[in-house]
Amino acid sequence: MSHLKRKEIFILFLCLIIGFALRFYRFDQKSLWLDEVHTYNDSRDGVGDQIKFYKENPTFLHPPLFLF
Repeated sequence: MSHLKRKEIFILFLCLIIGFALRFYRFDQKSLWLDEVHTYNDSRDGVGDQIKFYKENPTFLHPPLFLF
């Protein structure tokens, strides 16, 4: 195996290790994608409940049917 090929494999392996470490570092902390979970939970209510919510809260930040 050529020296260049071994160097490329080493760099790839190093990137994988760094990526793995960054992914699981502070894994128990708040996720960057936690807002997606909240969006999913809010969208399960259905259109009727969304319309009712916006009638009760007309100044809510997000527009109607934003979650669908």
